Amino acid sequence: MEQTTSIKVILDKLLRNPLLSDLSFEAAVDYTVDFYRLVGIPQMFIEKVVDIPITSYKGVLPDDWVDTISIGYMASNDLVTHNARIIPMRYSTSTFTQSPNSNEQIIEHTFMIQNSIIVCSAETCTVRLSYRAIAVDNDGYPLILDNSAFTRALGSYIKVQHYTILFELGKISQVIYQQLKQDYAFAVGACSTDLLRLDLPKAESFYNMYSTLLVRSNEYNNKFQNTGSKEFLIRH
Repeated sequence: MEQTTSIKVILDKLLRNPLLSDLSFEAAVDYTVDFYRLVGIPQMFIEKVVDIPITSYKGVLPDDWVDTISIGYMASNDLVTHNARIIPMRYSTSTFTQSPNSNEQIIEHTFMIQNSIIVCSAETCTVRLSYRAIAVDNDGYPLILDNSAFTRALGSYIKVQHYTILFELGKISQVIYQQLKQDYAFAVGACSTDLLRLDLPKAESFYNMYSTLLVRSNEYNNKFQNTGSKEFLIRH
């Protein structure tokens, strides 16, 4: 996760604008969460790991879940010995989920997500979920990236959402409204370019991923441990 700062910092800057004086803090938080989900740049999120108990094939996702990175089945006998072995699960392609009346033999464990519920092929187990979440402060408000390109794009997005209401009420002209939307388009483009730029360590892993001698077809089952490692040609 990159360096973060409080959302109150950007809100203080926005409220200096007389047209935004009636912008509530709650509305700004809602717009920020929407912006995170729309743009979806990885640096905006933190990665978390949680163990979820599965009962009657179902478990509850964490409240701050945004999307899944990976998920693994934990055998019950491993949990007893405190030496948990994580067996990666794939997303289910079956049109029927496992049920007590099913005679199908489970070759590999699968899962699917329905709203805030995770449905597994195992009736009772524990799964370990690696997922992305929006970082929050001690008060539960989103933390934002301490990056000038990001804060400028976020500020423009909040202004567009609030100015849309003012435009529909006839309080600002179409010229001002269109100019603001254009500014937002440039700001979000600059933000995406800046945050997707690779530093040297990330560039090394990226290069190794796409310069392999052999196709790595089982990296998911290996939990992507060796995806960014370099291959060496051994001569005999």
